[in-house]
Amino acid sequence: MRKIIIAAILASTAAGAAQAQTLGTLDNRLNKLEREVRAVQRKVFPGGNDRFFEPEIQTPAPGAVDDNGGFGVGAATPTAVFTERLNALESQVQNLTGQVEEMNFKMRQMQERLASFESDTKFRLQTLEGNGGEGALDFEGGGGSPSAGGPEGQYAAAYSLYEEKDFSGAQSAFTAFMEANPEHEKASAAGYWIGRSLLQQDQPVQAVQAFLSNYQERRDGVRAPDSLLWVGRSLMQIEPPRREQACQAYDRLETEYEGKMSNEVVSGLVEARMEADCS
Repeated sequence: MRKIIIAAILASTAAGAAQAQTLGTLDNRLNKLEREVRAVQRKVFPGGNDRFFEPEIQTPAPGAVDDNGGFGVGAATPTAVFTERLNALESQVQNLTGQVEEMNFKMRQMQERLASFESDTKFRLQTLEGNGGEGALDFEGGGGSPSAGGPEGQYAAAYSLYEEKDFSGAQSAFTAFMEANPEHEKASAAGYWIGRSLLQQDQPVQAVQAFLSNYQERRDGVRAPDSLLWVGRSLMQIEPPRREQACQAYDRLETEYEGKMSNEVVSGLVEARMEADCS
C-alpha cells in the first residue's frame, strides 16, 4: 500500500511538472507574439498614440501565476488566463489590420490623385493657351555664347543678371547654360531660375511649364523640390487661380520628397498650402 501511495505521489508530481513546463512554453510563445504585435504597431504607426490605435495589449496582472506555474486559491485557472491573453491579442490584431487597410486605402487614393497631376496640369495649360494664354515657352532672344570661365562662370553670369533684375536676360542666359551643359550639376538650379525669371515677367503659364519640366526631367536634382513647390505657386498666379491643381502639386511634393526638403521649401510649403486653402 505504501508503495502505491508513493507511486501516486510521484506520478502527480511529474504531471504537475509537465503541466508547469507546458504553461511556461505557452507563456513564452504568447510573450513573443505580443512583442511582435507591438513592434508592428511601432513600425506602421511611428510615434503612434490613441489617435491611431488603442493602447497596447493588456496582459493579466502579474501574480496570477506563481513562480512554479501553479495557481493560488481564488486565482484564475491557466486556461482562463491564456484565453484572456489570446482574446486581447486577437482583438489587437484585428484593430491593427483594419487600421492598416484604411491607411492603404487612403494611400491608394493619394497615389491615384497624384498620378493624374502631371497629365491633368499639362492638359489644363494647353487649354489656357488655346483661350488666350501667353503661348508656349519662348527661349528665343539670343542667350549669348558661353561666358568665360566655363560652365561655372556661365551660370554665375546668368545669376548676376537675375540679381540685377534683368529677368529676360537671365532667362536667356540660364537657357543657354542648360543647352550647353544639360548634365551639369547646376542644370536643375538653372531650370528653376528660368521659371522664376518667367514669373518675374508676369508669365505664370510659361513658368508652370518651366518648373514642371525641370521637375520631370531632373527629379533627383537639387532644385527639383523647389520647382514642384513653384509649380503650385505659379498656378496660383494665373487668373483665376488654379487652387485644386496647386494643392495637387503640394501633395506631390510632400509625398515624393518627404524628409528631403530644405527648411526653405518646408516653410514655403506651409505658407503655400494656407494660401491655396488646401485641405
